[in-house]
Amino acid sequence: MAQNHTRFHRMVYQWQEDVEDLEGYHPGGYHPVHLFDEYAGGRYRVVHKLGYGSFSTVWLARDAHRGRYVTLKITVALASKTGSESRILRHLHESPASSHPGKPYVSSLLDEFYIDGPNGRHLCLVFEPARGSVALSKEASLVWKFPMRTARAIAAQTILGVDYIHSHGVVHAGKLEVVPIDANARAGFPTPRSCVVLISIADLHTNNVLFKLPSLDSCSTTDELYQQLGPPLKTPVERMDGKPLGTEAPSYAVMPAFTIVPSDQVTSLSDARVQIADFGESFFFPDGTNEPAKTRRKLHSPLLLLPPEQFLPHDAPIGAPADIWTLASTIYESLGQRSLFEGVFPTESILLVEMVSTLGPFPDPWWKAWSKRDEFFHEDGSWKTEGKLRHDPISRPLLHRIHKMGRRDDSDFSEEEAACLERMLRGMMKYYPEERMTIKEVVASEWMRRWGWPALEMLQKQTS
Repeated sequence: MAQNHTRFHRMVYQWQEDVEDLEGYHPGGYHPVHLFDEYAGGRYRVVHKLGYGSFSTVWLARDAHRGRYVTLKITVALASKTGSESRILRHLHESPASSHPGKPYVSSLLDEFYIDGPNGRHLCLVFEPARGSVALSKEASLVWKFPMRTARAIAAQTILGVDYIHSHGVVHAGKLEVVPIDANARAGFPTPRSCVVLISIADLHTNNVLFKLPSLDSCSTTDELYQQLGPPLKTPVERMDGKPLGTEAPSYAVMPAFTIVPSDQVTSLSDARVQIADFGESFFFPDGTNEPAKTRRKLHSPLLLLPPEQFLPHDAPIGAPADIWTLASTIYESLGQRSLFEGVFPTESILLVEMVSTLGPFPDPWWKAWSKRDEFFHEDGSWKTEGKLRHDPISRPLLHRIHKMGRRDDSDFSEEEAACLERMLRGMMKYYPEERMTIKEVVASEWMRRWGWPALEMLQKQTS
């Protein structure tokens, strides 16, 4: 969902459902796009809309040079100045390691260029077409889960994709930012007044794992395309004060094409091909010699996916282990119905309690430093059961959560696999980042060897 810009600007436009936040059409914001607009000297012609986010709108375009359909991502002008996405994508795309098994599961940059418009200069990125995310596919289903072999294939592809990303020195997890010292205090951890902490914002999750869109290149006309995707649905853009629109906004907004397949209907592995997308918050491995965090902005990503080093005092630089933590949550969510950590109105403290409930107490220095621990636990570590409770005073260990992730009646999910999965996820979610499994160890794990790789081999046979 698009970020709510109305916190910073008074309402200018009539609110419209199922389109980007129209308040984002201002200097530094979205570029106004209309159907059949052409870019890059007429090479790319916009024919439909695929989606939108806080920092971009995403369109389906026809590449006149190569006679194919592509995804055209047009970033907001402000992000076009400060973002590192194109540099990261070029680094990944230009790599000679074309034989790496994870490369097909990472978005590949086909082209990039800039356009100048009324709201500024916008970076445009061109990719192969993709449809809805793993998260949206589950939300479109009444059962909120994939068939087991499909779920395994999705999880295995995501693991290999992260292996490819890490093998090229890139962290997908999120941008770094130097933040005020009270960030840790909000979760109950004292921080020396002279200190700053590096904040990592998780960006590897099921909303950024996208299904590949079946080829549309056989559609030689827009009429044929619309027979497959449905015609674009437009809604007028109108000012609250009734005045005429300026050039900074489009005359209409376009609702995204509905390309999502409900998760329970993804029964063919050929429809289960995925790729990791959205590198707008990625960065290169910290090398100890520079401080990229000073120029990076905070991203408002899902709280329940953040790794513990987001909140707990730790001297090591944020890096690949943050991806491993969020990858574990992504695997769990891909294989089951629910997210690993839960909360109706979660706070940082609730997330930390969920971690303890699932994985056990924090290491002693963190446990003792956590001042808000007393709201949930007695001195001996037992749960408080009296007073105003903000969390159920019981532990739900990781294996218990695996048993409750919606596979109880699935004959294809054995106790043996559940125990094996628990060992892998627990190794990926060690509290101290340096103690977590590396992505190479995840790829070589028993769960991948016995269930992940076989699912991939079946997928490859169906798509070859």
